[in-house]
Formats: sequence, C-alpha cells, structure tokens
Amino acid sequence: SQCKYEASISKTYWNVFQAVLNTIHEHIDELYTNIQDEFNIFVQFQNLLHALKSRVTVWTIQNQLRSTLPPSIRILLKYKHYLQNRYRKTKLENDRLDLRLWSKITKQETLNHKARQWNSFLSKLASPNPKTFWNHVKLLNKKPKKGFSGITDDDNMNIYKTPASILLYLQQHFENRFASPNLDISNKTDINANDLWQRLTTVKNDNSIQEQ
Repeated sequence: SQCKYEASISKTYWNVFQAVLNTIHEHIDELYTNIQDEFNIFVQFQNLLHALKSRVTVWTIQNQLRSTLPPSIRILLKYKHYLQNRYRKTKLENDRLDLRLWSKITKQETLNHKARQWNSFLSKLASPNPKTFWNHVKLLNKKPKKGFSGITDDDNMNIYKTPASILLYLQQHFENRFASPNLDISNKTDINANDLWQRLTTVKNDNSIQEQ
C-alpha cells in the first residue's frame, strides 16, 4: 500500500555545469596563481562549485507515492532485491537458495503485516462510535490513484511523460539490455559456443520440417 505526498525533486544539468567549468578554467588558473594560501584557494573553489551547481539545478514540486509498509519490511524487501541482482549475475546455487529463503521470509512478514492492518481496520468498523465507523467504512469504496507521472533515462537527462515515449524508451532499454553478445573470433570459447548454437538451430529446424 502507498500514500501520496508532495516532494521537491531536483534536476541538475551536469552537461551545463561541465561546459561552464571548461569555459572559465583558464581564468580560474590565472586568478589563483597570485594566491599563496592553499586553504583559501580550496575554500573559494568549493564555494564556486556550490554556487555553480545551484545555478544549474532546477527544483520542481511533484506528487510522489510513499510506501506505508513499516521500516522492517522495507529493509527485508531491499535485501531481497539485492539477492535477486546478485543471483542474476552469479547464477550460483547458494545465491539461489538464499534468495528463495529470503523471499519466503519477506512474503510471510508482508502477509502478517497486512493481516494486522486488516484486523485493526475491522476493530475500527466495530466501534460503537458512528463517526469512527463512517470514517473507516468509506475507505472501502475509495478508488486508488496511481501517481506515476514519468520516467527518466539512465543519464537523468531526459524525462518521458507520455505513454508512447515511455513505451518506446522501455523497449529500447530492454532491447539493449538483452541484446545478443558480440562474437569474438579470437576467443575459442565464443567460437565453440556459436558453432554449438548453429548446430542446435539446424536440428530444431529439421525437426520442425519433419513434423509438418
């Protein structure tokens, strides 16, 4: 379950930040040449970077969804996602068993939390106070609202908000993620794997023709 709240979202245009530094770096070198106090140089340069970052940063107010799960379950979910990513990379049996065990623990704790919430809700409905009853029974007819407004690219440079642009970006993202690896003709393992794949493809095509 989630609840909506307003949050300040910052977007820093690092390409502009870098371009400005590239433009003024010669002037900065000349300016600091006559300064003997190295600490003073450090403090001034730090203030310059902070001021420049503030100028190229834009703040916007957006509606966000905050999880209503307790911190303990959010920690379990975070570690479960860590185990998922680790097993996706290593494919080791120990990692698979850890992920399976942690998934069961997380699922059970989430179900227990939902059961406690539901029992608490039912106890409010059973309240003899009419105001308490109606304040909680109206939640049964409340339609959930989704606050998904957009998605940013990997560099956080572009924001896609229309359904068509979001779909196109996700399609390109997963096509690149699961693209076929490049064949290295100097690598014996790559050559053997490609040869085996060609044989399997040929056998599969032959079986399909015979079945027809």
